[in-house]
Amino acid sequence: MRVFLTGATGFVGSAVAGELTRRGHDVVGLARSESSANALSDAGLKVHRGNIADPESVTSALSQVDAVIHTAFNHDFSQYVENCTADGRLLDALASALEGTDKTLIATSATVVTGADDAVTEDDGAIDLIPRSASEAFLSYSERGVQTGVVRLPPSVHGPGDTAFVPALIALARDRGVSGYIGDGKSLARRPPRRCGPAVLRGARTASAGRTISCCR
Repeated sequence: MRVFLTGATGFVGSAVAGELTRRGHDVVGLARSESSANALSDAGLKVHRGNIADPESVTSALSQVDAVIHTAFNHDFSQYVENCTADGRLLDALASALEGTDKTLIATSATVVTGADDAVTEDDGAIDLIPRSASEAFLSYSERGVQTGVVRLPPSVHGPGDTAFVPALIALARDRGVSGYIGDGKSLARRPPRRCGPAVLRGARTASAGRTISCCR
C-alpha cells in the first residue's frame, strides 16, 4: 500500500514512518523544506513537497496514494487556537479531496478534546469549545465515502530522540537536584513512551465510521 504521511520528519510521524516501512508499505512523506526532503530521502521515503499552511499543495498528492495519515501540527503555542483551526481546515480539504474514493484518512488528535478530568474512553466525543476538537471534525466524512479515523495522543509523548517537554523536566531535575511536583502530586500525569506508531497503524487498519483510538499507555 502507498501511504501519504504528513509530519513524517516529526517525533510521532517518524515513528509511524518506521512502522509503515517495516511492514512493507510504500511511504510518501510531506516535506516543507529542502532539509526535510533530504531527511526523508535518506530514510528511504519518497518525497512530496508542500506545506500544511497551503492545503492545495498537500491535497495534490492524494491521487497517487491509497491512504493518508496526518501527524503534522504547528506547535507554535503562541497561536495555538489559530493552529487548531488551520489543522481542521487542512483535514477538511484532505477529506473533501478523498470523498467517494473509500480511501483511508487517519489523523492524530489529542486526549484533551473531551475536556474531562476523569478517565475517558474512545466513546467520549470531542467538545467543540476545545480548540483541538477542530482536528476531529473531518470524521463526519465517513458518511461520504472516506474511511476516517482518529488516534488521540496525550499532551506529551516521549522516547529516544525527544527534545521537548520530558527532557526539559529531566534537565531541570538534574540541575536542581530534585524532581518537583505541584501540591500532593495528584496532578502528575502518565506520559507514554513513543509507541504510538503501532497505534496509528491500528487506526488505519480499522478506520471506518469515524473510529477513535486513544494512545495513552
